[in-house]
Formats: sequence, C-alpha cells, structure tokens
Amino acid sequence: MFIKRKYPFLSIITVSVVMGCLAAGIMPANAQRKKTADKKAATTAKDQTLPKADSVARTGNVQPFDKVIPADAQVFKGLFTVYKTKDKYYFEIPDSLIGRDFQIISRLEKAPAMLIRGKDSYAGADLGSAQISFAKAPGNRLFITQPIYNEAAYDTSNAGLKKALSENALQPVLYVMDIKAYGKDSAMVIDMTDYLNGDYGIFTGEIKKLLNAQSLQNDRSYVDAVHAYPMNVSVSAVKTYSTQNNRSLTTLVNMSFTVLPKIPMLRRYNDERVGYKSYNLTDFDLDLQRGKTVGIINRWRMEPKVADMQAYMSGKLVKPAQPIVFYIDPATPGKWVPYLIKAVNDWQKAFEHAGFKDAIYALEAPGNDSTWDSDDNRFNTITYTPSIGSSISSNIVTDSRSGEIIHATIHIEHNVLVNLYYSYIAYAGAIDTGARKPIFDDQLMGELLQRAVSIQVGSSLGLLPNAAGSSTVPVDSLRNMHWLENHGISTTIMEDDVYNFVAQPSDHISRKGIMPQLGEYDKWAIYYGYHYFPGIAGTEAERKLVLKMVEDSLKANPRLVYGALNNEKVVDPRAQLYDLGNNAVAAGALGIQNLKRMIPEIPRWTELPGEVYSSNGNSRLGGVEYSIVELFTRYLKNVANIFGTYYYSPQGAGSDQKVYQGVPVSQQKGAMAFLRSNVFDKEPDWLMTKKIEDKITAPPYKNIIYQPGISLLDNSMLSMDQLNKVNLMSERFGPSGAYSLVAYLSDLDQAIWSELGTAKIVSSYHRSLQQTYINSMEKVINSPRERETMNTIVLVRGHLIDLKKQVTTTASLSQDLKTKEHYKDIIAKLDNLTDPKRQAPALPGLPGKNHGIGINKELNGDDNSELTY
Repeated sequence: MFIKRKYPFLSIITVSVVMGCLAAGIMPANAQRKKTADKKAATTAKDQTLPKADSVARTGNVQPFDKVIPADAQVFKGLFTVYKTKDKYYFEIPDSLIGRDFQIISRLEKAPAMLIRGKDSYAGADLGSAQISFAKAPGNRLFITQPIYNEAAYDTSNAGLKKALSENALQPVLYVMDIKAYGKDSAMVIDMTDYLNGDYGIFTGEIKKLLNAQSLQNDRSYVDAVHAYPMNVSVSAVKTYSTQNNRSLTTLVNMSFTVLPKIPMLRRYNDERVGYKSYNLTDFDLDLQRGKTVGIINRWRMEPKVADMQAYMSGKLVKPAQPIVFYIDPATPGKWVPYLIKAVNDWQKAFEHAGFKDAIYALEAPGNDSTWDSDDNRFNTITYTPSIGSSISSNIVTDSRSGEIIHATIHIEHNVLVNLYYSYIAYAGAIDTGARKPIFDDQLMGELLQRAVSIQVGSSLGLLPNAAGSSTVPVDSLRNMHWLENHGISTTIMEDDVYNFVAQPSDHISRKGIMPQLGEYDKWAIYYGYHYFPGIAGTEAERKLVLKMVEDSLKANPRLVYGALNNEKVVDPRAQLYDLGNNAVAAGALGIQNLKRMIPEIPRWTELPGEVYSSNGNSRLGGVEYSIVELFTRYLKNVANIFGTYYYSPQGAGSDQKVYQGVPVSQQKGAMAFLRSNVFDKEPDWLMTKKIEDKITAPPYKNIIYQPGISLLDNSMLSMDQLNKVNLMSERFGPSGAYSLVAYLSDLDQAIWSELGTAKIVSSYHRSLQQTYINSMEKVINSPRERETMNTIVLVRGHLIDLKKQVTTTASLSQDLKTKEHYKDIIAKLDNLTDPKRQAPALPGLPGKNHGIGINKELNGDDNSELTY
C-alpha cells in the first residue's frame, strides 16, 4: 500500500514541520495534575549512563555530548529524553523515532485572569493539533515535516498508480534544525528552547485568536515544566501576550508530543447514510478511470484480543484488546460524578451490538496513582470548569493516516446547569411536576447532565448529530408510555437538546418517556463503525460487505434513517434541530398547548426567596419566560422549514427508489394554515400575563410578544434564500410536488394583510408584521440578480406591484388615523421598490463564478464540486 508519504531523506523534514505547523486540537486537562511521576522522571545527567561511542563530534557544528549536556542537567526520560541545562531545553530523538508520525496537541492548561472572558478561554480549552514527523537531513541537520495523507494508491501492477503517486508525494519541510550532539545509539540532540518559548502556531495553536491577544512578550514567557511519559512528552510553557488596550495576559500552554501507532489502523469508508465524522481521501484504486474522493470515518481502534478471535467470530461477546476509558476530573463536584460515569457506561449497550463487552467505561481519576496524569495523552478526560460559559463540548484528536481517534476530552462548563434548567422546564414543566421549582433537585439535574454528556460521548466516538432520528416516530406514539418505554422519543440520543414536548399531562408519561435515551440507530451506527471483520478488515471486500449491510438494514428497518445537519440550514424537513415526531404541525400544536398551560404558573414555580426583580436582574422567572418564547419560536420555525425543502433519501445502485422528492403541497398548505392561526392572524398575547409583565418587562413589553412573528418573517419565510428555494422547488417538482411562489405569497398575504379591501383598523401587531414584510422584500429586491435568483426576484417584484394596488385602494377606505398613516408609509416604500427606473444591483464576482452547483450544495457543505457522486 502506498499513501502520500515521505522519502527516507524526507523523514528528517518531519521534525521541522512540527515546529511551525501545529495549530489544531488540544484536550482539556484535569484541574489537579499529579506531579509524583515527574519527580521520578526528572534526574540529573550524572545519574545516567552517559553515551560513549557516539560522544565524539562528527562534522559541522556537532559537539561532544558532554559539551552540550553537562552532568548536572535535568533529565526527563519517556518516549524520548528531554534535557534541561540552565535555560536550555534539548530533545534527544532516537533513531527509532525517525520517520514516525507524531501528533502535537496543544491546550490551555491555566487560563489568564481577564476583565472580559470570551468563550472557550478557560483552563482545558483546546488550542489545536498538527501531525509532524522527524527526518534526517544532510549536514548533521534534522527536518520537521508535515505529512499529508490525502491521496492513496495500492495497486503495484502496470495498471495501478502507486508508482506515479510516489513521484508526487514530497512532504513539506517546516523547520530545519542543527544536530547539537549525538547520544547513545546515534540519538540526535536538538535545541528546542526557542521553539518552546516562542510563538509558533504549531505549538500555541489558536491561542491569540482565543484570547484576542497580540504579540508575545518574550521576557515574560518561559518553559515551566516538562513531563515525560511512555507514549508522549508534555511541555508546559508560560506565555505572556500584549492586548490591544496595552494590557498583558499570562497563560500556561501545554504542548504534548504524542507518537502515533507504527502501523496505522485499517480504514473504514464512510457511507453518508450513517452519521460519522470523516475526512476526504482521493483513492486511485476504487475506480480505474478516475481518482475517487471518498470519506474515511473517525473511530477508535476496536479489535478483539488474538486469543478471543474465535469466540468473537462465533458471535460471543468479548472484551476488546484496548477499551475506551474516560477519567473524571478530580475537580468535578462529587454529586455529579456518578451521572458522568453513567453517561459513558450507557454506551456499553451499543458496543455489545458490535460484539464487544466492557468496551467503554469511565473511572474517577485515581488519587494516589503516580502513573496517572492528565497531561499524559494515554488518558481521556472529562473536565469540569467553574465557568460562566454554558455548554458541554468534546474534542477528538485523530490520526490522519487512518481516521483513528487517539485521544478525546469532554469539557463541561459550570453554567450549563442553568441552561439545562431553563430548557427542561420549558419543554417538560407541563408534564413533570418535579420540574416546577426554582432549583431542581440533584437527581433531576444529574439525569439531565447525564444525557447531555452522553451526547458528547457519542460525538467522541465519531458520531455526528442525527437530525432525522425522531422523524419516523408517529406523533401519537410520543403520548404512549408503552411505546416510549420500548423505543424512546427518538431512535437516537444524538439529537441535541430536545425533550418530549408532545406528551400532555393526561398521558402520565414518566421521565424515561420525556428524556432522550440511547436508541436503535445509535446501536446500529456503532455496529457499522466498530464491528470487526476478521480476515477482510480494511479490504475492498470489507467495504462491499459494509455497504451491503447498510442497504439491507435500511430496507429491513427504515427507522434507522440518518439526517445530516447542514450548518443549521434545513434541506430535508425531516432532518432539523429541536423537532419531534413525523408531523411538525401536529407536534407543534401539542407543544404550544403545553406552553399555554405553563405561562400562568411560572411565577409561582420560579419564585426564589431573596431574588430581586429589576431591570438589572437575572431572575429565574425572566429566564423561564424567555425560554418559553424561544421554544414557541422553534415550533414555528420547524413548521416553516417545510417550505422550500425536499425529501432527500440516498439510495444504493440498482434501487428504484427516488433520491429526491418534493414535499406534498397539502402538507405545505397545512403548514401555512398552522402559522396563520398561531402567529400571524393575531398577536400571541398568551405568551405574557400581566403578573409576568409587571415583574420582568420594561416598556415596550410588546417586543416579547411581537418578536416570534417578526423573526419568522424576516429571518425565514421572506428571506431571499427561502423565497428562492420555494421558487426552485416549484420549478423542479411542479404543482403537485411543491408550492408555487405566487401561491405561497398569496396565502401568506391572507394572514399578514388580512385587512386589505376593507375599512378595518390595522392592529399594532399587524402594522409591525406588515412593515417587517416590506423591509424583508426590500432586501430581496436589492439582491443581485444571479442566474438562480433572477426569476424569484422578478416574481417578487410583480407581487409587490399587485400589493401596492390593493394597499392604495384600501387606504382610501380607512377612517382610522393610525391605519391611514401606516398605509401611506407602505405605499411610499412600495413606490420606491417597484419604480421601473430603479436600477438592479450588479452581479458580484462574476469572473469565475460557479453557477452550476445548485441548491443541493447544502447537503454536504458549501462546495461539492470535488466530491464524487
């Protein structure tokens, strides 16, 4: 097999690359690091057996070993040896590590004191990671190179491209370093002081961007500590940066040099019908007539022990050779530790589906074990930060040769607890009496934290969010406790921040039927990524077998469907955030019923002794009120996303099923009727009671009530993107498979402009919606008339001409002063927008503009021009 790789001479290049390229990913570290191991590792050179055979200088600037490394130097022995001599730091790279691949992982070990702290600027934040290699170079020098593994060829026959690819695979050199001395067995000693003390992105990653810092202050930056372990060497360095306001920020950055496996894990190809993180690889063997771009999934190395292979092949559960273990940060509040352990251990059920038992588990970080240290990348950690940030995030470090996940961290910010409170009470306060209080008891909060962390555990296993997980669940089943006990609210736990908002109080649903659970999709996805196929692992035969398994499984169980997120742009209405069930209109209606039940009760539920209600306050009542308004807006948007979208169902070769289908017009008409009755016909004044208004809302309080409708029009239903999609769907699928743009706007007008043709007074709410309507249309008219949008803009302009006629006629009928002045203003704006002399905006960036991709580019990113279909 040949992958774009270095020549023997280029293995030197790898070392230099490490210095300047590393800027990608870092893991959060434990707040309390053990030092015992370091004390054992740090000795002096006089305690060591000094090298003799290679102590004599060779050529160039190479010095005898003892001239460079004095007897009183501190020595740190691990993966490779590090020497500290006064203010110098030397790495001794043995010949066995030349040509090996390393991952440099950087993280914020200690965060600076800051007046204003940005997101992710707390201890444990990931700064970046990069892959490098050390290579020998002529003239007693060492190269650091940056290996690139984006192309592969295996075929050594005359028909193959292995030889041709090898001639186009020189690896970039990042740094060139002089060898200062040779140690035992020709190990090369290099001076790393300037690189470790300096501001090289390969080591410090995105720290300046994270902290909004400027230049490094060299006189206040230095190496603080070195820790050497069997598989990595960790260096902690104090870095002081200047800021724009002439202040200083001092932080501690941890840089870890981790050696990657000598033999890369066998790759597994990605199938977009299963949601895995992946990277692209151009494979020149899969198709004889072209290089085919394929995805390689990220996953942990999960293999049976050799002694258990026969048992595994016979279908028995076996322990893996290398289980996945997470350690809980000792700084984590003790009451949450059992829930974090369960969040990890719950995934054992999924790995049993792949044939492994005890494949993943969590442990508390050992208190008296000198071999454990959070800086040691052999240990995956879950860290807990006293941060006002309110998220839970995860980070994985992968081997770009194979997609193997080699390290993972999960980072919990303390204020995520209040976010979980607001979210759960808004979703489930109507059906869970335990949520009706200002502070949740530890059991409820622990269960919520467990589910949230479990999602990040799934992400750490390589899984992507599955936005279509609940789309196969009938809405009625979400009210059936028997169904929920057996199936849960979704087929997957990988559907962010959603609880059962469909169930009603009369359904008597327990928390098991409210909170997400590990589902059948999760187990199937783990089988796809982690089942081991003895004898054919990593081969074309395995690829075909896995492909057939996916197709057969989906035919047998359509509930295993996966729906990708596309930067939160909805392409398929079945795959979107924060939804539940197979009918957004029915689910939304039931969810709104629950919100209406809760609004009058939340002042009582959230009353907290000692809390002050004021304009500067941050009361529980205000937080819950705004959470309910936000949730109401989500329900509306889930329905609005039915417009301008289509059903996307990837199929295997030979299938007679459609990949693309229009959403039935009847569903779209139903969606419009739902929005009209719930937000457009009249203001949703139920969102605010007088009691709530008097406590948390300064004038004008109507902003809270008006905002859902205004936001829905401006950001969604009348955006250029949405209107263009509606029109494109109409052109693609015809009148039976899509709403025409003319019908869409006409039906929307019946709700927004319902007073037209009458002498009715236009309410304050409708005046706001109508002004928003015109302002949104102005953005459309001002949009460049590109090939894909010009027809939409022309239709919108024609619609505005007709609207102006109706408004002009209606204005003459009105007797209400506010209504007449409102119509005058609307007419003036419409005159401007429909003026025949109005110049159309110029097309931006015409040269080189690619107009041939189409709206489906959203399915897999901004530009699919290089992806193979």
